[in-house]
Amino acid sequence: MKRMSHYAAVAAFAALPLGAHAQEAMFYPSPQDALEALVAALDAGTADAVIAALGPDSAALIRDDQSPERAENWATIVAVYKQGYRFVPVEDGRVSIELGSDSWPFPFELARGDAGWAFDIVSGKEEIVARLIGLNELDVIDILQAYVEIQREFREVDHDGDGVLEFASYLISSAEARDGLHWPGDDSPVGAAAARANLDGFSENGSDIPAEPFFGYYFRLLNAQGPDAPGGALDYVINGNQLAGHALLAVPAIYGETGTYSFLVGENGLVYEADLGEDTLESALEITTYNPDARWRAME
Repeated sequence: MKRMSHYAAVAAFAALPLGAHAQEAMFYPSPQDALEALVAALDAGTADAVIAALGPDSAALIRDDQSPERAENWATIVAVYKQGYRFVPVEDGRVSIELGSDSWPFPFELARGDAGWAFDIVSGKEEIVARLIGLNELDVIDILQAYVEIQREFREVDHDGDGVLEFASYLISSAEARDGLHWPGDDSPVGAAAARANLDGFSENGSDIPAEPFFGYYFRLLNAQGPDAPGGALDYVINGNQLAGHALLAVPAIYGETGTYSFLVGENGLVYEADLGEDTLESALEITTYNPDARWRAME
């Protein structure tokens, strides 16, 4: 049986900035007519058909890439619709559409105007962004938890041959070295896409390149901890070897669009979260130590 997830809504529609000028909506005599028109458009499988069903304001949201992934996601929505659906009254006379046996909420509500019923594209955009943020944050929490295990395994091998078992000091290894979690080759602990999300950027072919988000986030390894960390302030690097611990910071690339919370994790595996506000990136650039102070809340 097909099951729906929030991922399908995010993957089927590409959320873009919310400031587009409103155009004339597509109106229907009833919610039933609106839903049937949309399902027929999704079943047809073309971007033009879906835009026509949702209304012209949806054009910025519709993935027009003809990808198998888009086709699969649209087909999943149709399959879940065929399991059953219901219209649920919500505030201001609106109607929410729930699809399938799991009552999956379709992101676009229906609003009634003088000309009939129409999909509310503005609130739908906001809902898709909210779901994208939630998915990114869950993925990043998983990444931080996996990072702790990766560092533990990294320390089991003497990568530089100096007889000292140590943690990785960097996300990206230095040239001709294995002092970071990523290096060229299939045996690298971390893939290239994650490494390119290094908050401080990376070098490629002699050029400095800005960080590229991974699941909507940037990351920075921290080589020291502050007074609010367990054990107090200390440097993780001793005599050139990272022995005393490790930590990782994760921050949203675009606050409010790719994520809201920033995250911290240390060697003990406890993940902290904090909403650093509109100036998240500026605040993150100043974070050079693992210091879960009053801004940070431990996640259960």
